[in-house]
Amino acid sequence: MLNQGDVECDFCIGRKHKAVKSCLVCLASYCETHLQPHYQSPAFKKHNLVEASTQLQEKICSHHNKLLEVYCRTDQQCICLLCVMDDHKGHDTVSATAERTEKQKQVGGNQQKSQQRIQEREKEMQKLRQAVDSLKRSAQAAVDDSEKIFTELIRSIERRHCEVKELIRAQEKAEVSQAEGLVEQLEQEVAELRKRHAEMEEFSHTEDNIQFLQRFKDHSTPSVSEELPATILNQGCDFKTVKESVLELKRQLESYCEKEADPVTTACGHSYCMGCIEGCWDQDDLKAVYSCPECRQTFVSRPVLSRNTLLTKMVDKLKNIGLQATSPAHCYAEPGDVECDFCIGRKHKAVKSCLVCLASYCETHLQPHYQSPAFKKHNLVEASTQLQEKICSHHNKLLEVYCRTDQQCICLLCVMDDHKGHDTVSATAERTEKQKQVGGNQQKSQQRIQEREKEMQKLRQAVDSLKRSAQAAVDDSEKIFTELIRSIERRHCEVKEKAEVSQAEGLLEQLEQEVAELRKRHAEMEEFSHTEDNIQSLQRFKDHSTPSVSEELPATILNQGCDFKTVKESVSELKRQLESYCEKEAVKLSTAVTAVYILQSPGSGVMRVTDVSEHTGPVVSHHQTITGELM
Repeated sequence: MLNQGDVECDFCIGRKHKAVKSCLVCLASYCETHLQPHYQSPAFKKHNLVEASTQLQEKICSHHNKLLEVYCRTDQQCICLLCVMDDHKGHDTVSATAERTEKQKQVGGNQQKSQQRIQEREKEMQKLRQAVDSLKRSAQAAVDDSEKIFTELIRSIERRHCEVKELIRAQEKAEVSQAEGLVEQLEQEVAELRKRHAEMEEFSHTEDNIQFLQRFKDHSTPSVSEELPATILNQGCDFKTVKESVLELKRQLESYCEKEADPVTTACGHSYCMGCIEGCWDQDDLKAVYSCPECRQTFVSRPVLSRNTLLTKMVDKLKNIGLQATSPAHCYAEPGDVECDFCIGRKHKAVKSCLVCLASYCETHLQPHYQSPAFKKHNLVEASTQLQEKICSHHNKLLEVYCRTDQQCICLLCVMDDHKGHDTVSATAERTEKQKQVGGNQQKSQQRIQEREKEMQKLRQAVDSLKRSAQAAVDDSEKIFTELIRSIERRHCEVKEKAEVSQAEGLLEQLEQEVAELRKRHAEMEEFSHTEDNIQSLQRFKDHSTPSVSEELPATILNQGCDFKTVKESVSELKRQLESYCEKEAVKLSTAVTAVYILQSPGSGVMRVTDVSEHTGPVVSHHQTITGELM
């Protein structure tokens, strides 16, 4: 029976059976029944059978309807043998297998580079996190120092100190935000790279050369820039476990039916097979006492066994059901299955597709391909609903050649027609070449993932260091203002700033995104490198041949030495000057104190304190001058 997603047999008439193989010569898929001629008939012995595929037509030249076996490096496409003599005549053509081998090397190189970049990004993110932590600690220290200084000054100055904590936190926030934004960008980029890498890995294992070459463009172009940082902004289910479980259940049921072939019932009501219970009681003859193995009820004389007719009927029915379930006549095509093109009326599930007949066959109608000499040379493949994708749309021939000039799969007639003079190679050769490119892209993707991850690690460390520095600055400001509170009778304002930490955290986020993209790309290339189909590998090579993430590591602009030392020194100097002023110039305070204001730099949201007359060092004041507030 056909299930959703199954390939239909092109040979089945009526209800299609599930195709189990596709023939690259017949250009059709066949069910188990119609596939037999390909196994039994000498005419089919040289046919190339592959797993039933819905993408069979992708392996067929659209011009000559021939199997894509050549890769045209000139046009960068899979072509058939006729294309070599047609549109791709004179082109640089190689077999799809050879081209796949070459491109597989490229994919491998890309994978290595991608992994290396991921590691680099992760290291960078770690460093950035440490830097952010350091910055935050410095900021906190600055806040603490400011608290102590203003506590000492509060006795002589009746004004509260400005919130140095807020200034420090603002700077910290700005720096960390920038770093975290970069880390997030890197993480997204790494995620994209890993996804892309996985896609390339899957693509590289494509068995069908035509499908590989037709899909190659989707995997030869990188999805992420190689430079660092970059703006970063499903799969086959074979139900193998389910199948194995069902087969085991079938085996156990068959075994049970064999054992219970002659069920009988004892006087106590329990049922056993005749051979088992007789053998058991034969051993009890010496004891002259017989017992039921189940309930242990004893009998003085050997009981007379009665045939269990109900159980016998049930066993026979189970056997009949098993025979019916395995009968090809009941393998009708379901929605999504490949239908047998040979069936008339209700279609059976196709098990094979013939690339010569360009049809799919169920198990029954596939038999001629196995038995008849006329079908011996037909190419049976797994039943595929995409059989037409391997057929040339112009000549209805199997796609066998890859035109590198036009970068497409063509048939042999296309080589002498629209692609005459083009660079044509067999789909297999082009698949091999592009497989190498996919491998190179995979390596590059893996390298970029590693670079991004290293960069994110460094960035995270930098963010951590920056946060520690900011925290240290906050702590220092707290301490300083605590000392000033003896002279200043107003609480100081917290001037915590997060500029450095915000920058570092933004960069860290960018690195994390980039590492995520690199990992995704690396996974795609890894999957692509295992594509078995040369044609499919060559067709998808372009999607995996170009790196998706920039190889350049982002410039980590982070002031890791930001320890808010200037803030602490300025507040300490203010404390010293104010204490000295309070002692010596208390009477002349109104004329001796230099006014200090909080100014905001034009075009920035960062608050800074500056001396109006000298413009030196961040000093704290409020809406009134010290003249009116100091003692």
